[in-house]
Amino acid sequence: MLFTFIYLALVEGSFAQSSQAPSPSPNAFTFIRIRWNAPDWGRRLPFYFSAGPPWFHDYPTAEKNMYTALRLLTKVPVTGEAKILTLDTDE
Repeated sequence: MLFTFIYLALVEGSFAQSSQAPSPSPNAFTFIRIRWNAPDWGRRLPFYFSAGPPWFHDYPTAEKNMYTALRLLTKVPVTGEAKILTLDTDE
């Protein structure tokens, strides 16, 4: 059991990282979720999207899982940020 705790702590980085994480490089990968307005989504699929609009599904857990997989399986630098882009804005 002790070995499991140590392994999980190292994988999650609680022992391997300091309290202040280094800032990501400017060309690190950032996942951006797209937010859109769908005013009638609740009437069409009320049983499926009960916790929020369709774009919100599994936020921010999906981003965390994807960043963890990218860190463990690739050498792609990632920011680890969960960003949302709204399509009807000028940003």
